[in-house]
Amino acid sequence: MSRPQSKYGFGRRLKHVKENDLVHGEWERWCHKELGITPAYANRHIKVFEEFGESNQYTSIGLGQLYQIATMPEEERDKPHVEVSRIIGCPISRYMGSCR
Repeated sequence: MSRPQSKYGFGRRLKHVKENDLVHGEWERWCHKELGITPAYANRHIKVFEEFGESNQYTSIGLGQLYQIATMPEEERDKPHVEVSRIIGCPISRYMGSCR
């Protein structure tokens, strides 16, 4: 199984558990106790799954970036986006100091 499919599959399984196997109010405790993750992290996986299904369209994108895309208005998704480091003309790690 490729890495993105595994993310999507995890989101699918989390969604099923959240909606079918837990009573109201158990989600946070279950995430912490059973999985050792925060509910927010689990919810990101669910959101990515809900938005993209089990697609493997985004094979080289991490969960954080997939979540940003998933929560972006659809009309914004097709617009070109520029990385901050390209705007300022230097690697972001050097941005905190001077970049000359």
